[in-house]
Amino acid sequence: GGWLSWNAQILPRAPRRQLWLMLLTAWLLGLLLAAGLFPYSTDRPKRVFMQHVSRSSTHWDLTHVQLVSSEPLDMESGIWTVALDSNGVASLQKYAPFGCPAGSRPWDDSVGLYGELPHPFPLRDFVSGGVWAPRPRPELPVPLRLSVVAVEPQNLGGTSVKHLTISVAGNTHIMMTLGPRSAVTGWSLGFFEARGHGDAIVKPGTFPAGLPPKRSDCDCYYVLFTEGGGDPSRGRAEAFNFTVGVTPGNFRIDVWTTHLEAKSPQLQKEVEHAPSWVSLAAWVSEFQVHTMQV
Repeated sequence: GGWLSWNAQILPRAPRRQLWLMLLTAWLLGLLLAAGLFPYSTDRPKRVFMQHVSRSSTHWDLTHVQLVSSEPLDMESGIWTVALDSNGVASLQKYAPFGCPAGSRPWDDSVGLYGELPHPFPLRDFVSGGVWAPRPRPELPVPLRLSVVAVEPQNLGGTSVKHLTISVAGNTHIMMTLGPRSAVTGWSLGFFEARGHGDAIVKPGTFPAGLPPKRSDCDCYYVLFTEGGGDPSRGRAEAFNFTVGVTPGNFRIDVWTTHLEAKSPQLQKEVEHAPSWVSLAAWVSEFQVHTMQV
């Protein structure tokens, strides 16, 4: 390509067959160079993120008006490693002196509502193919709390529905998934936006019309909450609450939070071992599963 640009004056005089031959040769040379050269350097780093994740699960029996929840049960905690390019973690395992964290194994991204891992954004398909290494639970700067604070039975046109009021407290970035979609009849998220746009139908105790469209990567609804300002709650008080309408049966909420400013000693060790051609972002996170019998 560079040779042709320096000698562009020959192009008008070159026969079409020779022109195509030159372009094909340049393309093949570029392809061979790209395949033969190591693709990463300090200027073109491989981008990787690691999260040391504390995981737990809680079951709620909401078949009656009273609230009954189990004690939180520990799930396996560990370090989740994901690479942000098409080569995945294979190049780390092959070329990095220390590879991935010891004991890493492939993770099944299809489990649970959204992989049962703390995805910072709803991009599971983009960052699939990561690995998981079991580790003790990390220390967390701010605890994550999700509680069902009220259950209100409703009868909507002969259909039995329960309105669950959910309270959440935690760090400044909280994500959650709710599912299955078929169990959700509506929610209060978007209430103030709808009222602000003059939707007079939306009154206290009712839900805004409609729900987000179906996602292609899960049978769930994905919620992202961020909190800013000079003095965010950071677990000292409720971060937000909402009400969701749910039909009888099994319902689930997965909720997680990231602590981008915190690293566990295990993560710090991995950062120190990372080669210069790897740009490694590492932090601790908390992930909770809340299963509900409604």
